[in-house]
Amino acid sequence: MNKALRKRYEALEPRYEWLWKGDRCYYCGLRADSIDHIPAISTAYSLGADRLDRKGFRLWKVMCCRECNSCLSDRFILSPERRGRWLYSYYLKKRYKKLVENKGVRFSQAELEEFGPNLRSFLQNCKDVHEWINRRFAYMENIFEIAPDSVEENYDQI
Repeated sequence: MNKALRKRYEALEPRYEWLWKGDRCYYCGLRADSIDHIPAISTAYSLGADRLDRKGFRLWKVMCCRECNSCLSDRFILSPERRGRWLYSYYLKKRYKKLVENKGVRFSQAELEEFGPNLRSFLQNCKDVHEWINRRFAYMENIFEIAPDSVEENYDQI
């Protein structure tokens, strides 16, 4: 991090309050390994933290996974709940669209045993990935009270 960015970070970081401090991602439930600043420090710096305070916007930080943090980046979404809903829409409609649409071919255990070990392993990994994505979506639907059929497609406009 260069000196200018370091100065911004050191000036603004103490003003952020913890909204979620746990070992799981606030947005999707995976293991948390980074911190999401809401709004991003660069945004707060550009707009001015005092101005945000006067307008009634809080400066939050939440533990999250690296993927959610990277996808959110410095998007101008100031509410943690709206950020979660945006991520859900983005993951469902764009990032994991093909995996969600393709439910995969189901094989019985007897059919799987007929395949070689490499193909068997590949098919098991595909099943595991699909289950992982579904668990992630279920977590987000529960936390952010999202009805799966009411997802907006506004991830490009934000």
